[in-house]
Amino acid sequence: MDDRYPNIPWLKIFLSGFTVGLKWSAASLLFGIPELIRMLSDIESWHKFAELMWKLPLFLAGFSILFACAGIILIAYYRFYWMRILVITTFILFFAVQILPLIFMPYVGVWGFIFHPLDLPLWGNVIVVGIYAVFLYWWSKIPYGLFIKYNVIRKLAQWTKKLAGETTANRKKLQEILDEGFTASRKKRRKARKEKRVDKRKQKKRPEPVAS
Repeated sequence: MDDRYPNIPWLKIFLSGFTVGLKWSAASLLFGIPELIRMLSDIESWHKFAELMWKLPLFLAGFSILFACAGIILIAYYRFYWMRILVITTFILFFAVQILPLIFMPYVGVWGFIFHPLDLPLWGNVIVVGIYAVFLYWWSKIPYGLFIKYNVIRKLAQWTKKLAGETTANRKKLQEILDEGFTASRKKRRKARKEKRVDKRKQKKRPEPVAS
């Protein structure tokens, strides 16, 4: 492990996340008690009742594990360079999957004209294809500008590498998370919050330099 980073209690983080997730899932069940009662009243056999009762603990455990894994991913994001690359790349790909089909969808229409021509006279098809060709010429400026002129892929790769490479900022944020939620005692956390408030007050009271 890199000595510049603090020691991370992975098991403690997982258990803390599991506990928080269990509380949230239990609270959600409390809000859903009227619906749960309605479902129970509609059950006609003990077999279905037992099946429903088995699903409730599975829901609690599954949601709690999901919450704990989210906490592990958060800590790993600030701890490991490769995790930051993975998370940012996943974030970019998620939006790329939504946007890219919109960019390239008009080109699919070309195949439609080839394999499924319109039920029009020849001159009608020529006019429609000509109008569509003009539209495609104008539309092609969008992918050309994104991928060739501005080279958005290279810029996104540089941005990802820059954001993931901010080691000092991520290490500081990781230490703050550990101090506030996991490794520090309650007395230490209270003292750290008090020091932050004092620092903010000092910064507010600090006189601004007078321009000469």
